Amino acid sequence: MGHPISPVWAQNFEVNVSASKGGELPGVKVYAFTESGSYTGRSATTDGNGSALFDSANFADGGYKFRVDYLGNHFWSQVITMPGASAVEVVIEEETVEVTVSTASGPAAGVRACLFSEGGSYLGLYQITDAE
Repeated sequence: MGHPISPVWAQNFEVNVSASKGGELPGVKVYAFTESGSYTGRSATTDGNGSALFDSANFADGGYKFRVDYLGNHFWSQVITMPGASAVEVVIEEETVEVTVSTASGPAAGVRACLFSEGGSYLGLYQITDAE
């Protein structure tokens, strides 16, 4: 009869990345580190559901943590133990910022307000101003 084949999902370890106010975060890089902070050389990118998949067969027994790079910052998961864990979540806390754009004539509606890092790098996020 042969050996039973394990389902693919049983071999994968998921890192689920989401924003506290905006849901899942697709297209975000996730890096695997040992509990002591050594980079394992393994990384993955989140899919449309905000999940990054790692093959758990590539990890020796022990503790691991995962770093998510988002908007120029690093966010860390809690430490998990392999084997045993099948997923970990990283929730990035968000804050609402209000920006007012005005001219000498008053509020400027329909203007694109872009988000930049402290160092001046465009972070790929923007909103369009309303009538206020």
